[in-house]
Amino acid sequence: MSLARTIISISALVAALSPGLAQADQHQDAVAIFREAVDQYDVGEYEAAYLLFREAAATYPAAALPKHKMALSLVRLGRYDEAIAAYEDFIAHADDPRFSERVRASQKRIAELTDRAESPPAPPAPEPTAADEAALAGELVASAALSDSPPPPPPTEQPATEVASEPQGPS
Repeated sequence: MSLARTIISISALVAALSPGLAQADQHQDAVAIFREAVDQYDVGEYEAAYLLFREAAATYPAAALPKHKMALSLVRLGRYDEAIAAYEDFIAHADDPRFSERVRASQKRIAELTDRAESPPAPPAPEPTAADEAALAGELVASAALSDSPPPPPPTEQPATEVASEPQGPS
């Protein structure tokens, strides 16, 4: 084989392997980002965790787990519509049989979040009225009367006492 053919063959081999090498680098980058995201999640920094899980998912789109963790973070943040979308994205990418239990749990969670989103919000609590305040005052008085110890007496003003000075002798 000539030198030129050898160089061409090696170049073709490198070109064929390059996407795999690039993908391996992306995978390693995504794993590092994912680990940092887990650390943030574990200390309750859900917004930071969500952003890092999203970055890991963007770095290695074939990975399903960052998408699942994004959904968990979004639920913690109360962003339910986005969490539903993240759960659905996870399910769409969860081809690995090891994720089957998480897929079932995610489907259940989507249903729960959908029900929550469709439920009308609870009406705001009414403002207390004068009658409510009077009833509360009556309960407090009755509660004090039933307790074992009498309520403390109301504070009274006591006259200031003068400090007697030492008798002074002749100077």
